[in-house]
Amino acid sequence: MLRFILALCMSVCLAAISVSAQQKESASGAEIGTLFGLSHLSDNGEDVTLIGLPSASLLYIYQNPSIYVSWFSNERLAFGPEFSLGRFSVEGHSITSLFLSGRTAFHSGSVSTSGAYVFCRGALLLSIDNRSGESESDTDVSVGAGLGYCWPLASGLVVRAEGGYRRWFEDPGVNEFSLLLGLGARAGHASAVEDSRSTRAEIGTLFGLSQLSIDGDGLTLIGIPLAPLPGITQNLYPSIYVSWFPDDRFSIRPEFGLGRASVDGESITSLYLAGQTGFHSGDVAASGAYVFGHGAIRVISAGESESDTDVGAGAGLGYRWRARSGLVVRAECRYRRWFDDPGTNEFSLLLGLGASIGGS
Repeated sequence: MLRFILALCMSVCLAAISVSAQQKESASGAEIGTLFGLSHLSDNGEDVTLIGLPSASLLYIYQNPSIYVSWFSNERLAFGPEFSLGRFSVEGHSITSLFLSGRTAFHSGSVSTSGAYVFCRGALLLSIDNRSGESESDTDVSVGAGLGYCWPLASGLVVRAEGGYRRWFEDPGVNEFSLLLGLGARAGHASAVEDSRSTRAEIGTLFGLSQLSIDGDGLTLIGIPLAPLPGITQNLYPSIYVSWFPDDRFSIRPEFGLGRASVDGESITSLYLAGQTGFHSGDVAASGAYVFGHGAIRVISAGESESDTDVGAGAGLGYRWRARSGLVVRAECRYRRWFDDPGTNEFSLLLGLGASIGGS
């Protein structure tokens, strides 16, 4: 399973870079990023509201955030896949959720400039619940459309805002209304990698696999980039990060995630805040390894009276790969200890997608 997940992530990244190499002299190209935000679902008279910035709330409910890849076949038309994968496994019981979508967008102006666009999309949701070797699966499909606006910024960073509707058809059917934000990095436009003086910050998202040991019990979580239930464990990913580079080898990186699920007046809210300092083996303008120290706090609140707070600390090793047009791909191996009784040891393998911003 882990090999499949890592292969899937690398395939997406390599696809984007491949398009970049083939089309670098053209206005066309590719974009890779993540979408997250708010969804309101109406199911047979019952309403569910989900907020994920960018941590998602429930495995089975229609996923955001998701990873997307857009190819620009010309100046106004874009198309590509969107996907997420989540898995929760403990003591022989596992829940797996796979979300696959395809979308086509038509822009009012050139894809190289800021402007509005309309889009249509179709999606497939597959969920599998495995208990003691017996599996139950559920499949749902949807179609929908919406309106968006994109802002291509300096260094390949793209910010998106989308409002959309889609209909899920499994009986009794679900109407989903969403307001989403997107962070992406463009590839495929001819531009040189910035030098170190123009590399002052980076923004992106982290996701991947965690193995937790809680008082002798093992728990495995996978999120690409879907996060599991906010109340299940202290591990709340994916997260948004912003890295600042005060000099050519030192970085400071805050991270955050926010999730909220509300059903018929009952709500669960999760807040994740973390900080990280890193020392890079070489200039941040080039690809290279780094070591880091890490601290985090998470707060989970259920209703008005129940809340839980935990803090964690750890360290790790990472590799930062700088591609063209500001696209940054990270791989990190991390350990941290959560101190709330009885305590949790967490080992993580994470991937990151980001865009370099700022500069002189």
